[in-house]
Amino acid sequence: MSLQRIDIHHHIFPPEYLAAIDRLGLTEAGGGGVAFPDWSLSASLEMMDRHDIQTAIASIASPGVYFGDARLARQLARRCNEYSASVVREYPDRFGFFASVPLPAISDAIAEAAYALDTLKCDGLVLMGSVADRFLGDPEFEEFMQELDRRKTVVFIHPMSAGTC
Repeated sequence: MSLQRIDIHHHIFPPEYLAAIDRLGLTEAGGGGVAFPDWSLSASLEMMDRHDIQTAIASIASPGVYFGDARLARQLARRCNEYSASVVREYPDRFGFFASVPLPAISDAIAEAAYALDTLKCDGLVLMGSVADRFLGDPEFEEFMQELDRRKTVVFIHPMSAGTC
């Protein structure tokens, strides 16, 4: 059987991301009792082969890169995006990626989106359905959304409920 599927909801867990969530004492991916996986690139490729997936568009899962600290979110988004871009360079026929941005910091998110789109050549962005207890439709995000619209950016919205739900 030839590989022919494309998986656009494929999670990637860069070493920097796993180290950060470990330092923060987080054990669940976005709540709901789902533990962070013991992820590796080789295991990801093996799973793709088992399920006849030719290409996966990788992205960070919930809860994303924002944990209440804008500086950490900015650094973590950059490191995760650079890691994902390195995976794409190593396996260009097997992976693409949706870059993470450090919302809710609007100017930081715009800057990281520009870097990921223009320099790293990501396939689009992954946004969590909510961040810092605000849904993406919150007026606070309008400037960011206008920039994505101006660039005609592909956006993958990852499910995540606000803590107020």
